[in-house]
Amino acid sequence: PFVVLIGAQMPAILTEIAFLSNPEEEKRLKDEAYLAGVANHISGGVAQYVHSMHLAGNLRTVTK
Repeated sequence: PFVVLIGAQMPAILTEIAFLSNPEEEKRLKDEAYLAGVANHISGGVAQYVHSMHLAGNLRTVTK
């Protein structure tokens, strides 16, 4: 378990998208288009996960 997520009362994800100690990555974090792309990818991944859980739930009910 990740210490930063201990005690969370809701589903949570932890993402590492850059290192501030890396000058190139720090520069990208100041770019709105880059941040929007990161946000879109994260939300897309969450949506895909939720969709896969619905499909898995449907498979369980079919096999009962």
